[in-house]
Amino acid sequence: MQLPFSIDVENVRCGGCASIIRKAFDDKVEVDIDTGRLLFDLNESERQQVAETLKSLGYPEVGSAG
Repeated sequence: MQLPFSIDVENVRCGGCASIIRKAFDDKVEVDIDTGRLLFDLNESERQQVAETLKSLGYPEVGSAG
């Protein structure tokens, strides 16, 4: 069973940022620009890869050394 998970990231400031993130994850993510919270419709086992991809795009997870 697939359960959604969320990640709080830095640097999400506008619709353009949200668009970049959605495109990178084939629209399997909801982006809350106000809070920087991303809700993924992916398996929790993919969380680490998701976080690495976000960091490479310039949106590091809040609290990471990124």
